[in-house]
Amino acid sequence: MVWKEIDIRTGKEKLRTTVDYGSWEEMSANIDEDGNNKYEWKQGDYDVISMRIMIPKGTKSKQCRVDFSRNWIKIWAPAMIRHNNEIMPDDVPPVKPLYDFQLYGAVDTELCDWQIERLYGGVEVYLVIELKKSPVYNWPTLHRENGLQKEEHRKIVAERERREAAEKEGLNKTASKAGMPVNYQKPAGPPRPPSFGPKNAKPKPPPLDPNAPPTRPPGSYERGRIIVSEAPDSDED
Repeated sequence: MVWKEIDIRTGKEKLRTTVDYGSWEEMSANIDEDGNNKYEWKQGDYDVISMRIMIPKGTKSKQCRVDFSRNWIKIWAPAMIRHNNEIMPDDVPPVKPLYDFQLYGAVDTELCDWQIERLYGGVEVYLVIELKKSPVYNWPTLHRENGLQKEEHRKIVAERERREAAEKEGLNKTASKAGMPVNYQKPAGPPRPPSFGPKNAKPKPPPLDPNAPPTRPPGSYERGRIIVSEAPDSDED
């Protein structure tokens, strides 16, 4: 029995002489373990990050699209290897993006740009993307570690954070009913001292009573001289 390879679109036998194994090796070298296009990135200038992705020869600018967000990037372009005999129109980008992930830091979307670069007379074609950092600092990776992998994951994370906040609020209400301190009832900072001011402060004298008897000793007062007389009930020696 002789096995023949049939072209699904035409129904005719494929000629083995048309298979370019060198082109296949070139494409497979730019595909990662998950079957996605490999990309390269570098920090040429301190405030600019360059990203380069190899794309098939003959790719037009109409077949590519890049969306920049504050800390996100989505890239549409034809893949090096097309799956299931995928036919790519010449005037629209693919439906599924090549990359859709969270960036390590934030970028200025107004200053980010992309272009198609053809080298060696069109033998190698790259999608070159420039990201403008904002604020400017060193990025150890392009994709944030443990970051979101797809745009739709934003809603999942937001819903999880909302649910966690609601559970925390419920715990605070339960603790408040039980007479226990909750987070928002605790004062910020270290606890206050029990008293303020010096520890051995002299106590203030009590206020004077206007109805109290005079505290002068008995006697007569004449021009600054004090003549003290004995008390009427005193015993004489």
